[in-house]
Amino acid sequence: MTTPLEILKQGIEQWNLWRSQRSESACSLAGQDLSHGYFFEGDFRNVDLRRTKFCRACLVGADFRGADLSGADLTGAYLADANFQGANLKDTDLSN
Repeated sequence: MTTPLEILKQGIEQWNLWRSQRSESACSLAGQDLSHGYFFEGDFRNVDLRRTKFCRACLVGADFRGADLSGADLTGAYLADANFQGANLKDTDLSN
């Protein structure tokens, strides 16, 4: 079975397609280092992203509605037009 991380490594277009088919399914990328990644308009709705590193990642237009980003590191990430409605941002580092 292919893991969520393996799908994401195939590119954001493949990830978004995969997520659109499983939007209600539990999904976790918790603790992964996704720093410097390109996730333009990525669909991360309801994804477990606890302690995930997105340092300097491109997250422009990303959808994090309902995601758990507690303890995540988004230092220097590009977040223009990202949607964090209903996301858990407890102890999330959004500096720079």
